[in-house]
Amino acid sequence: MKNPIIQAALTIMIAFSFAQNGGCQIVNGSFETADGQPSLTGWVNSGGQSFAEAPPGGGNWSIEISGGCVWSHCCQLIPSIQDKEIWELKGWAKRANRISGGHIGWYSTSGDTPLRDVFIGDTVWTHISVQDTFSLSEKDTIGVMLMGGGGIVGWGGIYCDMIEIEKKGIMSSTDQTERSPLHSCLLQNYPNPFNASTMIRFFVPEHLEADAVSLKIFNLRGQHIRTLVDQPLQAGFHQIPFSAPDLASGMYFSLLQIGTMRLTGKMISTH
Repeated sequence: MKNPIIQAALTIMIAFSFAQNGGCQIVNGSFETADGQPSLTGWVNSGGQSFAEAPPGGGNWSIEISGGCVWSHCCQLIPSIQDKEIWELKGWAKRANRISGGHIGWYSTSGDTPLRDVFIGDTVWTHISVQDTFSLSEKDTIGVMLMGGGGIVGWGGIYCDMIEIEKKGIMSSTDQTERSPLHSCLLQNYPNPFNASTMIRFFVPEHLEADAVSLKIFNLRGQHIRTLVDQPLQAGFHQIPFSAPDLASGMYFSLLQIGTMRLTGKMISTH
């Protein structure tokens, strides 16, 4: 579903981001200059500011994106990304000292392309990775989005640093005919919204079959609610029931990790 606030902001910001980044890499993913001074050059933002802390090896500065009920965000378009290409977004992030966290992920200028992001709820620096395959509509452009805010609970934010992207390949003709399990790793839970119980569905790709699989549920504050899976699983499609008759109404997040791949899904409880 399109977020009208974000889409309106993107409409204004697209021209500026195009002017700043015409290549195939992130500009200023370290959020500081070569001599260690804070800098947000390359990023078009609403609510971002320099923060004097960084993960190990990250220099002196990072970026803080904080907001209230309306999400704040920083973005950077990557106009060189083409249809059917596979890219990985990597970096470091942690939740700020706020009620809730935020998200790091891909976005499209049209808002019509469903893309992946990662929910940031931990208060320690964590390495994140978001890989996606892009099926672009005409005149669509892919970008990187850093978002912080509280959603329905109020104030929230994240710190981000060492943001980079890497092209991983091109979707094969077989994948274009039959959706690759890697591209559809975490599907929308059903039903959603849900009352007391729902089903979380995901794929385990064959090349990740031997890796550890974990599926955890978090609330908007980043608090761990339950671990549903914590073991290797066979390759293929899986459905995991989540029963929580005492769960309060609100938004929750499912975090699926297969090896180093981390994917999140949003769920709404109406109990």
